[in-house]
Amino acid sequence: MKDKLSTAKQRADEKMQAMRERAGEMTAQARQRAQMAYTQTRQRVVTTANDHPLEMGLGLLAAGMLIGLAIPTPSPVNRVVGPTADRLRERTRQSGREMLEKGKRVARAATTAAREEARAQGLTPERLREQAEAVAEQSKEAATEAARREGLTSGGTFGSENPSDSDPSRARPGM
Repeated sequence: MKDKLSTAKQRADEKMQAMRERAGEMTAQARQRAQMAYTQTRQRVVTTANDHPLEMGLGLLAAGMLIGLAIPTPSPVNRVVGPTADRLRERTRQSGREMLEKGKRVARAATTAAREEARAQGLTPERLREQAEAVAEQSKEAATEAARREGLTSGGTFGSENPSDSDPSRARPGM
């Protein structure tokens, strides 16, 4: 009976030791993965900061502003700075509105100047359409003449005025 108890205790000790070793291995693996993740993340942040410093700065500024806005302003500070902050906020809004209006005026002036210069150079929609039609007509005449010289027309079917003569979608099957 003592041998059986001794053997059972030995097996339990061995299993306990195996579980400890396995837990140690798992802990070491988890630690190693966490260290690798930290190193990779740190490297990505450094690379991003080096490649995109402006974006990184703006992102951190935005995060700081959000954190600052989330923290409540103490009452004594609000009493002292509140009226000044309100005036500054209103001035900022007014300046923003003025800048927007100035931007609109500049855009309108640029658009008007571009339109007038285009007209002065004959680049009106009507003129461009006429030129495109003239080019298309010259191309059609040149293609018709070249096809006639190559013997590809019979009775003026290439480029003729009748669209059914040259439109492949109207061709009869079996021809």
